[in-house]
Amino acid sequence: MRRSAADAAETRRRLVDAATVAFAERGYEGATFEHIGARAGVTRGAVHHHFRGGKDELLVQLLVEQWARHGDAVLAPLREPAGSPADRLGGFLVGYLRRLAEDASFRALATVTTLVAPHARAGGEEGLQEHRRSLDGWRAELHGVLGPSGVLRAGVTPDMAVFVVVAVVLGSNDTAALEPDRLPSTDSERRAAAAAVVHGLIEGGDDER
Repeated sequence: MRRSAADAAETRRRLVDAATVAFAERGYEGATFEHIGARAGVTRGAVHHHFRGGKDELLVQLLVEQWARHGDAVLAPLREPAGSPADRLGGFLVGYLRRLAEDASFRALATVTTLVAPHARAGGEEGLQEHRRSLDGWRAELHGVLGPSGVLRAGVTPDMAVFVVVAVVLGSNDTAALEPDRLPSTDSERRAAAAAVVHGLIEGGDDER
C-alpha cells in the first residue's frame, strides 16, 4: 500500500528528531544511519530514502528544520508589543535558559549546533551557514528591541548590545553541551542572570525588571 504524504512527513520528522539526539549523544561519526533509523523506528534504508545525500544532508536539514521549528517560540518575548525593552529582552533570555535546562530536545539541538556541525565534513559548513543565516534573523529581532533611541545606556551602541546578547546565547549553548549542570536551574537564577545582562545594556533596566 502506498504511503501518504502525511505518513512520509511524519517519518521524516521522527528521523530529524532521532538524528538530533543521536548526533548530540554520539557525535558525527558515531551517529550512524542504523542507529538513527532504530531510534526513529524505521530501517536504515528508510533513512537513505529521505536523505539521499547521506549524513551531511541529514545534518544540514536537521539544523534548518529544528531551528525553524523552535524559532518563533524562542523569539516570542522579543515580539511582545506591550512590553518594555527591558522586559522583552529579559523574557527572551529567561526563556532561552529555561529551554536549555528543561527541554532535552532543545538542549540536544544546541549541542549539535555547537559541537557537531563545526567538525562534520562538507555538510557541516553548509549547516553552519544555515544557522548563521538564522542568527542574522535573531540579530534583526534584537535590533528591533535595542535599536530605538534612548533604550541603551550611554556609550552602548545597538551593534554592541546585540553582540553581547548573542554572545550570551552562544555561551549558554556551550555550557548546555559541555556542562549542563552549570546552567541556572531555577527561574529565580535565570531571572538574576538575565537581569545582569539587561542592567548592563538598557537605560533604567534595573528599575524595569
